[in-house]
Amino acid sequence: MNPNFLRPTVWLLVLSVPIALLAEVAPGILNVQGSANVNGTPIAQHGNIFPGDRLQTMTGSSANITGDSFSVTVPENTSVIYGDNKLDLACGGTTVITMRGTEVRAVGLVIKPVGVTAKFSVFNNSQGLTVNPSQGAVTVDDGKGAPVTVEQAQSYTRQVNSGCNPIGPIAPGSIIPIGAGILAGAGAGIIAYCTVGSFCHGRPVSAP
Repeated sequence: MNPNFLRPTVWLLVLSVPIALLAEVAPGILNVQGSANVNGTPIAQHGNIFPGDRLQTMTGSSANITGDSFSVTVPENTSVIYGDNKLDLACGGTTVITMRGTEVRAVGLVIKPVGVTAKFSVFNNSQGLTVNPSQGAVTVDDGKGAPVTVEQAQSYTRQVNSGCNPIGPIAPGSIIPIGAGILAGAGAGIIAYCTVGSFCHGRPVSAP
C-alpha cells in the first residue's frame, strides 16, 4: 500500500474515535422544580445529566431533561436512568417529546416511536405499565413476539408486578396515568384501552 495514502487514513481513524466517544457521552440539560437526586446526591435546580446517571424526583417535584432533538418531562416520585437517546424507567412516569426516535425501556419492554417524531407518556406503578401516545404511534416490544402498535390518542396497559407504589397527584396540565379499567385524562377525543394478554399481543390496538 502506498505510504502516502496510508498516513492520512490512519490519522483520520485516530481523530474519529475520540469524536465518536464524545458524541456518546453528551450530557443532557437538567432543570428541576422542587427537589431531586442524581445518583443519590441532592442536586441544584439546573445542571447537566450524563448517560448512566440515575435521576430520582421527590414528592411534589418534577424535572425536565433536554437533549439533542428531544426533551423528557419527569413527574414526582419517579426514578429513571438517562441514556443515549433512551431512558430506563424504574418506577413513576415520563413524557417524551422527540424528533429522533427516543425510546423508553421499562419492565423488560421497549417503547419507541414508529417514526422519528412523537410525543408519548409511559407510567409504571402498582397498577401496571401504561403507554399513552399523544402525537404519532409507538410500538411496545417485549422481544418475544410481534410488537404491539399503539396509535395516537390510544392507551395501552400491561399488567405487571413492578413493585412500584402508586404515583402521587400530577401537576395540572400533565398526563395522568390510566389504571386497569380506569379511563382518565383531559382533552377531547376517544382513548382506546387495551390490557395486554393473548388477545392483544402482536396486534395493533384499535379503537372500539
